Amino acid sequence: MYAAGDLAGLKEMFEKDGGDGYQPFLDYHVMWCGAVLHLWVVQRGFVVGGFDVRPYLRTGDPGWDRTLARVIELQERDKADERAEEIREDVGMVIEDAGWEAARALPLLGKVFELHDQITAASDAAEDAEAQLEVIRAGDEDLPSAGPLLKLDWDTVAELAPSLQSPVLASGRLEVMWADDPIWVEDSYICRDLHYDSSSSISLHFGWNDLENGDAHPEAGESLPS
Repeated sequence: MYAAGDLAGLKEMFEKDGGDGYQPFLDYHVMWCGAVLHLWVVQRGFVVGGFDVRPYLRTGDPGWDRTLARVIELQERDKADERAEEIREDVGMVIEDAGWEAARALPLLGKVFELHDQITAASDAAEDAEAQLEVIRAGDEDLPSAGPLLKLDWDTVAELAPSLQSPVLASGRLEVMWADDPIWVEDSYICRDLHYDSSSSISLHFGWNDLENGDAHPEAGESLPS
């Protein structure tokens, strides 16, 4: 989790290619792990809202953007939806084969979704679509050697994000609390039992906060992660 006083600082941290940031494997985390990318808004020490930024991930190719959006949408579908589960199995297999560079699977995933659309519609091409899926399941379709690096559309994010009230975080530590009743976001670290209480505070510091593995907060005067 990153904490910054403005979007420019957040972008710099998020797009960092080394250190503690996970930008180099963003496609793997989003497409395979179903990672949460939620922009939380903190005003004067209180969490007042936020929004999912995954819809604003871009690949540089409109067709791949649509496929990526379908991968994310599929993650959100009801686990009891049998048809969605069938599609998830094929999509998951292709992403798993791509490994850490999950985005290189996007061209083939577009084909997988198209074939499943034909089956769902029970079109005349459904039988042939199933046959083509069997070829993909057998691993007989090659993946590109490399894929695009996912980037956030920061201009759109900036249009949606509210302006922060002064003072804003520029360095050091900050204790934040929920402004009202806690806002539930599935799998967000700050929605875990430890933090998901209107009377509990969440200790953050400027820069990268590893809330999953535990984060040794710097003492006063120590250098801060960036």
